[in-house]
Amino acid sequence: MPVINRNEIAFCGIDCGKCIKGKGESKKKAEQILEDMQESRLDHWQQHEPKQEPFKYNDLKKGLKWLTSLDCSGCHAGDGNPKCAIRKCAKEKKVNTCGECPEMPCNIVRKAKKEMSIDIEKNFKGH
Repeated sequence: MPVINRNEIAFCGIDCGKCIKGKGESKKKAEQILEDMQESRLDHWQQHEPKQEPFKYNDLKKGLKWLTSLDCSGCHAGDGNPKCAIRKCAKEKKVNTCGECPEMPCNIVRKAKKEMSIDIEKNFKGH
């Protein structure tokens, strides 16, 4: 299977170029914010400049670190969740996307919509 770039379509129909993980922009921005926070010692600011809605500085930092882990070159390039049932099924059926599958929508697609709120059918409407 050929390697795709970040502007390709994942097995489930997600446009990798529009995905928060695929674009890589969120990762870069989170890394920059973490760097800025450290350089400016933002953890000390919160104590001296309380706002109406307090938050835990370490939770913010933890969330930003999580965002820095979001980087993916696409399912077809070998990234993405290796346990993804959609990916596994598409590979077994030798289709590039669920939209090429004659069984669409199948139980896997319905389960993804029910359990993860991913509307795979919607990704292929109008194509």
